[in-house]
Order: sequence, then C-alpha cells, then structure tokens
Amino acid sequence: MTATLTTIGKLSNELLLWSLAIVASLPPAIVLFNSQANAAAHTLVDKGLYLSTPGLQVAGIQVIRSYSLVQFVGPMAGNSHVYSGFDQAPIKAGQLFTLANGTQAEVKSGFGPREAPVPGATTNHKGVDVATAVGTPLFAPIDGVKVQCWWDINGGGGQVASVWIGPENYQALHLSKCYPGIKKQGDQIALTGNTGISSGPHLHWEQKVHGAKVHPKRGILQAVLNPTLSPSDYRPYKGPSLEDDLITCVIGYVEGAADKNCDKTTAYWGHRDSGRHNQGFFSSTNGYSSPLEADKKELAKLKAATPKIQQEAKDRFGAELSEAALLMTLDLKNQSPDAAERFFKYLPTHDPTPEELIDARVAALTESRRQIGVGGSPRLNVAADQKRRVDEGLQVLKKFQTTERK
Repeated sequence: MTATLTTIGKLSNELLLWSLAIVASLPPAIVLFNSQANAAAHTLVDKGLYLSTPGLQVAGIQVIRSYSLVQFVGPMAGNSHVYSGFDQAPIKAGQLFTLANGTQAEVKSGFGPREAPVPGATTNHKGVDVATAVGTPLFAPIDGVKVQCWWDINGGGGQVASVWIGPENYQALHLSKCYPGIKKQGDQIALTGNTGISSGPHLHWEQKVHGAKVHPKRGILQAVLNPTLSPSDYRPYKGPSLEDDLITCVIGYVEGAADKNCDKTTAYWGHRDSGRHNQGFFSSTNGYSSPLEADKKELAKLKAATPKIQQEAKDRFGAELSEAALLMTLDLKNQSPDAAERFFKYLPTHDPTPEELIDARVAALTESRRQIGVGGSPRLNVAADQKRRVDEGLQVLKKFQTTERK
C-alpha cells in the first residue's frame, strides 16, 4: 500500500511538472503558431505600443487629462534616411547652435576627457553639453524619427530620450519632458531640463554606433535644436546602392567561400586562416554561432558603413563612388577596417580604373600593416593579394551586370 501511494505521489509530481512546462511554453507557442497572435507580435515590433487613459474635453477645453500607461516604440519602427546634407563635423566646446526661437546656445562641455564640472559627474564625457534654458524644445529633424522615453535614476536624471533618426541612435539626457512615438519633421520630441547630476540647465547629447558612444556630429544636433535648418537633400535610406546578394557574392568569391555563381564552397562552413577560425561568405572571425549569423551581422555592418563612405566620396570628389569602387571599398573594409579608413587618401577619383583601385588598396593596406600590423598573415604578399582580390571582385561584378541586370 505504501509503495502504491509513493508511486501515485511521484506520478502526481511528474504530472504537475509537465503541466507547468506546457503552460510556460504556451505564450511563445501561441505567437509562433497562431496567425492572429503572430501578426499582432509583428505589429508590436514594427509599430510599437502606446496605451493611455481616456481624457475629456468640453468645448475645446481639457477637463480630464489623458495619462500615459505604457510607452514602447518597436525597434523596427520608423523610416531610415541617408544624411548626405548634414554637417558631419564633430561638435567642439565653445561652438554655438541656433535655437528655434532665434537665440544661440553654447556647447559648454565637449566630448572626451574633462574636469568634472560638479561632484559625481564623469571625467570621460561621452557626449556634449549644450547650455539651454529649462523647457527648450527639441524637434524631429526629418520624417520618421522614432523616440523611446525612459527614466534614468543615475546621472542622466528624470526622463531620457532614445532617438532613432534613420539607422542612427542618439540619446538626450537631463530632460524635463519626453514625447514617445514616431515623429514627423518639426514635431517636438522632448524638452530640456536640469535633472540628475547637472551643473545647470543644459542638454546632454550622445551619438551611438553599434552601441558604442562616439563623438557626436554637428548637423543632426543643429537640426534637432532647429528643424528649419534641416538640409533638403536627404533621401530615403534603402541600404547601399548595391544589392545585398551582389555584395555577398563578390566578397564571398574573393574570400574563397563561394564560387563565381555564389554557390558555397567548403570554406564557407569554416576554415583556418592566419591562425583563426573563419566562417561564412565574409570569412568572419568574430565568433558567431553559425555562418548564417555571421553573414547577417557582417553584411549589416557593411551596409551601415556605406552612407559614410559615399559621403566621404562626395566631400573629396564631388560625386559618390562608382559601383566597382564602392564594392572594392567594402571588400577592403571587410578585409581590414583600418586600411579602409586610409583608402581615400590614395584614391584619385570616384570612378577609378582597376589599376588605380589596386594601387590605392596596396598603399592603404601597406600603411596599415606598417603602423598597426593588421590585415592578414605577416607573410602576405600585399601587392599580389590586392591584385587578385580586385580582379576577382570585378569578374563577379561583370557577371552580375551581364546576367542579373539585362
């Protein structure tokens, strides 16, 4: 009898555990397999969520105010843009910005090391501080700006705005008010304040690239402070002017991970090069879980870098790079990001010949290897390797031009 009761008890425990496991798995299962729930989940990611209490207006007068309950902006919401007309000069202390009311505001603290203005403030400033009166409005500089509001209990104080302007992320701290959602040009996104660890009323402005805080550029902040100064020549951002499969096939063939038809070789699934494990079309060594993940992340990096590359070409040559030049710039960036930063120094024109591309790549990579020692095996014949990469890359490009684009 005792054994029977023990067995029943064990079975009851097992049944309870299995029931809990099934219940716990229901929410993700519903989202995955129920079409309506799946569609709702996609809408949440794409459009975000905003819930508020109902307000009441009588004869145009607000009697009962509406209060926000939940504010969430999906990470994919909003439109993206190329900021070809925005000033890309880094913001420096002492510079002046024109506000929407016509007055000027001075940058009191620049980016980088500094003396802490008040106790508790950082000595390595990861943004810039603009002296503004409390309640100075900040605006969406273009259509499709995405604003997420949150509370900072640390130095940022009060409400903080995470602002997505196209593919780029910015943050505004020490605010007195923040307005979440998808904004059109000229819509208010926040009001400046004097909250948190602050030396006085001001706006702390940050810019992020792939999650890392970088030196903010002047053009976007000027347009945030005064949207009437937004340039008129920005255009919808759809990634690089090249198709994703062309970038992938060209670099995959050059890296030996694909043949001329873009079919995977054995090297795609993993190989050793310069003592490191490589995988995917881009021969990534960044330790991704699979070649597919590596391809997705590395292609995204190159696409994100393309607007900056084309802007530098416009600044130097007055025109964007040709298709061949852009492809070979992206390939060099994939091979050696540092060499790619030096590439324009040696590039004579926006539409170079194959020989000019080879010479510029050789010079850039040689300089990079000499100064910081990156870019492949120490025994690499730079000139021969760069000639091979350019020749093979242009072969695939020609194949695409004659077959895919008839």
